[in-house]
Amino acid sequence: MQRIPTLISTGLAVVVAAAPVLWPQQAAAAQDPLVEEKKTPQETAQFVGAAICRNCHRSPDKGNQYVHWKDKTLHAKAFARLGTEAAKEIAGQQGLGDPREAPECLRCHVTAHDAAPERLARTFKHAWGVQCESCHGPGSYHKEQRVRDPRLRDLSAAEAGRTTLGIPADEILIPTEAVCRSCHNPGSPTYREYDHRTFLPKVAHVNPQRPEPWLPESLPPKKSAEGGGKDASSNGS
Repeated sequence: MQRIPTLISTGLAVVVAAAPVLWPQQAAAAQDPLVEEKKTPQETAQFVGAAICRNCHRSPDKGNQYVHWKDKTLHAKAFARLGTEAAKEIAGQQGLGDPREAPECLRCHVTAHDAAPERLARTFKHAWGVQCESCHGPGSYHKEQRVRDPRLRDLSAAEAGRTTLGIPADEILIPTEAVCRSCHNPGSPTYREYDHRTFLPKVAHVNPQRPEPWLPESLPPKKSAEGGGKDASSNGS
C-alpha cells in the first residue's frame, strides 16, 4: 500500500512505512507461487486507538509510555494542528481546501486514514492524531494475546499493567527510520531537515524493563561525509 508525503508537517508525525513488512511466510510465497500466502496478524488486526493502548502502557514501571505520547509529543496533536490558521493557509496555497478533510494532509496527520472500515474498531478515533498504531501497526491482535496470556491471568489489573513480557515478532511492529521518513521528507512544504538520531528521542517512550534496540544509541555509527567510517559526531580523537 503506497503512502505519499504529508503536505503539512507537524514536525514529528509519522505513519506506517511505505514499503509493506514481509513476514517469513509472505517472503516464501513471494518467491514460490506454489506456496500459499497466509495473512499475518498485522494484516488482519484492527486499529483500536490509543485509549486501548493506555490500559497497559501508562504505568510508571513501563516508563509512562502513553503519558509521554499524549503530553510530550506533537504526534498526539497532529490532527488538531490541521485546524490552525497556519495549516489552513498552507492547504489553501496547495488548493486543498480544509486540511482536516484533505486526504493529502490526513495521510500523515491521523492514524489509519485510508484503512477499510472493517479494520477500525469501535474504540478507534481519528481525531486522536498520530497514535501508537501509526508506528506499531494495528493493535487488536496484540491486545487479545496479552489478555489471554496465562502469565497475566492471576494478576490484578494493576499488577498486569506493571508487568513486562516478551512480545512475539508477529504481534507488533518495531518502527524503523523508514517509517519516520515516510512522512518526514521534502514532500512537505514545511519540511525541516530530518536527522533520525536527533528526532527519535523526542518521541521515544522507553520501557525501562526492556532493551530498546531501535534507540539512537543502539543504531550503527553515522558515517562522515568523507566516508572515512568514523562517527560523524566524533571529533576523531
